[in-house]
Amino acid sequence: MTAPQTPVVSLTQLHKQFDSSVALDGIDLVIERPCIFGVVGPDGAGKTTLLRSLVGLLEFEAAQAHVLGYDVVREPYRIRERLGYVPQAFGLYPELSVLHNLKFFADIHAIAATTFQQRADELLTIAGLKDFHTRAVGDLSGGMKQKLAVICALIHHPQLLVLDEPNTGVDVIARGEVWEILHHLQDVTIIMSTGYLDEAERCDELIYLYEGRIRTRGTPDAIRSNYPYHAYRLVGGNVEAALAALQSVAWLVRTQTLAGSVVLESTAEIAQVRATLHELGTTEVWVEPLPPTLELVFTHLTYEAQAHDEGGR
Repeated sequence: MTAPQTPVVSLTQLHKQFDSSVALDGIDLVIERPCIFGVVGPDGAGKTTLLRSLVGLLEFEAAQAHVLGYDVVREPYRIRERLGYVPQAFGLYPELSVLHNLKFFADIHAIAATTFQQRADELLTIAGLKDFHTRAVGDLSGGMKQKLAVICALIHHPQLLVLDEPNTGVDVIARGEVWEILHHLQDVTIIMSTGYLDEAERCDELIYLYEGRIRTRGTPDAIRSNYPYHAYRLVGGNVEAALAALQSVAWLVRTQTLAGSVVLESTAEIAQVRATLHELGTTEVWVEPLPPTLELVFTHLTYEAQAHDEGGR
């Protein structure tokens, strides 16, 4: 019989508080196997606090906290030997060349010179930085710096790569190039926080954090499938008047603007919505069905959490 595989991450009732502010409020999280695991949520949700807790940079309270089979509190150095970490403000050395930055991190992990040269060539090729290995980091574009930060964290063949919003502030092309690096990794678990929902879509699995709690977990498809309403895009010549007329309709859950479009969230099928608009005399406005998106689901979960918190007061 095959022995059960040790989870990559196993957290039970992890709490973190800064003075009177609760940053993480009872996190239970198990990641069983290598994957790209996304941590999504608004600013202040606890994303960075969770990642910093995982890599042993913060004190916290927990019933248990293990990463790669090691206790985060008692064995942090065993984890760090097997961990690559890219914080939001990664410490590259701008006056040094690309290659010398890689060498600096290789020396930290006591990588032999012969091994380093082979590994550096491999990573520079994957990142598209081989032709820039002599260039000072301060002269690189933002996207190139991000790619270098990622491969510096990979120089020692980590089992776990933790990325804290690695693509914030870089252009779409550079973000895609970072993802190309990640897709080259085999048998490496990648845990990344992101504020970009298109990146969340590319993760194998996600959690959505809000006010320090996990509000949902699953694949992007599974999370979208749990959206409890119908969504419709409202278009036409007199949308504002239609919105005002619809406010008293029983099937209307809420309206919001997403990606420049007015969106209705409703318990009604599209035929009923169209019939109501016709009855209200809003003939210049029509509705188009909108497939559930992560943005819709996360917005719904945020409203639900806020209503629950207000109801508990």
